[in-house]
Amino acid sequence: MKTEPRSFLGDLGKKSAPTTTEKPAASVSTAKVIERFNRLPQDTDAVILRCDQVVVKKQARRSFDPKKLQDLAENITVQGQQQPIVIWINEQEELQLVAGERRLRVIRDILKKKEIKATICRTLENAEQIALAQLSENIQREPYKAIELAHEFDRLKKTYGYTNAQLGKKVG
Repeated sequence: MKTEPRSFLGDLGKKSAPTTTEKPAASVSTAKVIERFNRLPQDTDAVILRCDQVVVKKQARRSFDPKKLQDLAENITVQGQQQPIVIWINEQEELQLVAGERRLRVIRDILKKKEIKATICRTLENAEQIALAQLSENIQREPYKAIELAHEFDRLKKTYGYTNAQLGKKVG
């Protein structure tokens, strides 16, 4: 039986998302979120985070089809957020987006919601692994424009010294 995501914005003992009658959690810092997360068991499902706590670093996908974003917004309005975004606690102790930028943009910018479901990835250990995971995840979801893919491959080769053959093996 799947339980509702736990909120890092209030009491960790709660099993459900905050209700509209609860106080807003604007005072919960990112450091507090990380501290609370580190106390959770390894197999934690989705949690609730404030959208403004999620940091989006430069990613390969640079353009988003407004019509597809609007379609996603309509779907989330009707069905709710079915898939949590994936974040990573980076070296600067920021909650950095790994996967789900379209969902984040829709929920934060189009639907104007303050909170989002997220899973926090503990298996990725550094920026290189994050970059490869983001590239692979995006290839699986929606094809890149050729220029976006070329720029990202070039960036990975320059940053981490990959050859074309190595990149092919890493991202499939």
